[in-house]
Formats: sequence, C-alpha cells, structure tokens
Amino acid sequence: MTKLSLRTLPAIDQLLLRPQLQEALARLPRSMVVKAARAGVEQARSVLRSQSGDQAVEMGPGWVEERVLQELAKMVEPSLRPVINATAISDFIETLMASRSSL
Repeated sequence: MTKLSLRTLPAIDQLLLRPQLQEALARLPRSMVVKAARAGVEQARSVLRSQSGDQAVEMGPGWVEERVLQELAKMVEPSLRPVINATAISDFIETLMASRSSL
C-alpha cells in the first residue's frame, strides 16, 4: 500500500474523476460532492499532521475516496425528526388564562 503524504494527497479535481465519485456526481449536486471531497482531503491532512515522524499511517489512494463517500452518506441521510406541534395547546392555555383573569 502506498503511503500518502501531504504532498501526495489528491487534488479535488483528481478525486472527482474516480469512478465511485463520478457515480455520485451523476446522482447528487456537484457542490455537495465537492464539499464532501474537501472534507475527505481535510480529514487526511489532519491524520497526516497528527502522526509523529516514526509513526506511519497506512493510507492508500482509496483511503481519501472512502472518507469522501462517508461524508456524502452523512450529507444525504435524512435529518428530520418527529416533533409534537403544541401550538393549539399553548393557544388553549392562553385563552383559558385570559378568560379566568377577566372573572
């Protein structure tokens, strides 16, 4: 496995030419894929900067691509949660309080 260094990290344009990311570009907006690619490269930079001289993190070219795909998965995951709309309840309480104060 080839070890990546800060100098050998792929450029965003190079990443976008990889087959799996080409598939993502066909399905998703380019801006989203580019944002994920930037995040993946930044993760690789962080890992490379955090290692000491004797430690070597085995990161092949596919490592960054995998991080990009993980970022895309997070981005497209639904973020809506069920909520309770209590507007009618609060209106009811306000009306009830107003009617009692007028007595």
